[in-house]
Amino acid sequence: MNLMTITTKNPISKKYSVSVDLSALERIAGSLGLFQPKFLKDLSQSIREMKSRKLVRGKNLRDFR
Repeated sequence: MNLMTITTKNPISKKYSVSVDLSALERIAGSLGLFQPKFLKDLSQSIREMKSRKLVRGKNLRDFR
């Protein structure tokens, strides 16, 4: 059983298609701590800020320090 399949239709464009089994995705998310209450709270706050158009556009990660 394949847990994750990565395919490309055009190797020149470097675009890939990724298919992930749902149970594998849940295991990955759980091992990264994405189901913890603090993460879910931060995610909810982020969604509220996006809806109220409080966005910060940065060119690189240094802009978010």
